[in-house]
Amino acid sequence: MQVDITALSSDELFELARQKKQHEEEFGTRRIALEELKERRRQLEIEHAKALAGVDQSISELHLKRGQLVIKHKAAVDAVDQEIVRLTREAKNATAAAAPPNPNATADLICALTAGRPYISESLLKEQLRAKGHDISRLPRILDLLVRDGRLLNKGSGNYAAGKRLQKKSMAG
Repeated sequence: MQVDITALSSDELFELARQKKQHEEEFGTRRIALEELKERRRQLEIEHAKALAGVDQSISELHLKRGQLVIKHKAAVDAVDQEIVRLTREAKNATAAAAPPNPNATADLICALTAGRPYISESLLKEQLRAKGHDISRLPRILDLLVRDGRLLNKGSGNYAAGKRLQKKSMAG
């Protein structure tokens, strides 16, 4: 607003000058406060940027550490898996090696044990078959089969002798 200063009295001029000075002081104070706030804002932005950079650095380090842990874990699991495979293979081989011989092998051994004797008792057969790692749970069945087949003769009371078929093979060989 414009005021005609020629129509004003000295008191009014003085009051007008004082108001103008007060406005200029208030303006200066506001400007200083504004500058201080702008500076404070810049400082906050710098602090915030530093804090974010620190957090980003921590995140990067944690990602790196995580990757290393994943690699170590995978290597450890692979080593355990290889050990499991090795032990499983060894167990299968041991099971195969410890598996009892088949009944035909047991029957052949019985025939071999009776070939050079006039007779052999069932208890002696059991003892010798166990010593050679054969399963004797099916021994009565195998003995019956060999008697029916003519390879053994039942001499009674659990005694067996070489049968006619076995004697013919021994004489021919």
